[in-house]
Amino acid sequence: MQKPIHQTSRTCATWFSTSQVQEIAFKLHQKDNDFEVKQSICGQDFIADICGCVNVTTPVITYLVDLQGVQVPIWKAAVWYPKVSTDKKNLEKLSIDNPPDTCVDLKSNNDDIKEFIFHKQELVECWLVVVSDVCHVTGEERFEILMWNMRQLEDVQNDLQQLVKDLFASLESCHNKCLSSLQHTLTCMDMDTLVNLLVGKRNKACGYLSLTHEDDFVEYGKREFKKFYNYVCSLDHVKELVENHFTELKLRTVYSDEILVKLKNNTLKIILWTPLHLQILSS
Repeated sequence: MQKPIHQTSRTCATWFSTSQVQEIAFKLHQKDNDFEVKQSICGQDFIADICGCVNVTTPVITYLVDLQGVQVPIWKAAVWYPKVSTDKKNLEKLSIDNPPDTCVDLKSNNDDIKEFIFHKQELVECWLVVVSDVCHVTGEERFEILMWNMRQLEDVQNDLQQLVKDLFASLESCHNKCLSSLQHTLTCMDMDTLVNLLVGKRNKACGYLSLTHEDDFVEYGKREFKKFYNYVCSLDHVKELVENHFTELKLRTVYSDEILVKLKNNTLKIILWTPLHLQILSS
């Protein structure tokens, strides 16, 4: 790119190597006469590969990095994974001619790359050079024969589609092997999901509340909460409460649906939609 390439510093503090994809970049300096830039990095296919790889790996990187948060509960891996699956569907048929909106780098630079330009730098046809073992010797001079392996943008597209397939298959395999039934069960207690399902509006005339996703809100976590509540009710100290005439607590599995409805409607729904919700939350 008419600029020197330097190795980036090790500033990434994450455990995953995929987290450092954004750091694999060109560090450009205006003045550095000691470094020779190889023309091969100016290849049209190389630039398309770099932009595509960054965009394809971004959903996986985001998922893995977010899970490293110190305060992230264990069930978030199960809650957030469907978003990754959605990203996979958007990328499976990735097209160089019309990249999906999620491929920000590829889409924003697509027209320039096709015209052999990237950030105002002129590009060459391709970057992969195969050095032949055959050499010509003329007098005291030795000449190597360079064989170019030409790659078109169509080849880049095929390689990116294969990357999507392999990358997400690997993640799915890890997901299936590593996530426990407990993590799936505890998704019923995910407050972020429940609060998101409480989005709606109130009729000004009658004051009736209409949720945008009311069916999903009512049904969310029923089966998982029953498993969770069954475990709670099986604990010795909880059984002791029941035996000591605390029947009004309804600490039996059969009441799990009723308890969940009270949690949703009598607690979250009222707190978030009452006119005094700010005072309630602050107290």
